[in-house]
Amino acid sequence: MLLRDEEDDVKRDLILDQYVPYRMAVLAHMMSEGFAKRYSQEFDMTIGEWRVMANLGHQVFNKIGELATDYEDDVCASLSTEEYAALDRILRKLSKRAQALI
Repeated sequence: MLLRDEEDDVKRDLILDQYVPYRMAVLAHMMSEGFAKRYSQEFDMTIGEWRVMANLGHQVFNKIGELATDYEDDVCASLSTEEYAALDRILRKLSKRAQALI
């Protein structure tokens, strides 16, 4: 990762394994697949089916919601309170900047 001052106009090559958007997409995919294993066993649903169901808000959503928050807790258990707070701040900051670039 290259940190730079705003005045610097450093050109650099794209290194995919160091590219934050790529790394976040890979992490999101891994987490989505990991969570899918949990709810697909109990509810026999695909990722797409879960997303549709979640958007429609049907009765089963509460149980899947519990599984989702339990999974998030399991994944985030590897972080300290400070690390989780920092991750939250960083994700909010990156989301805000990405939205501004749309």
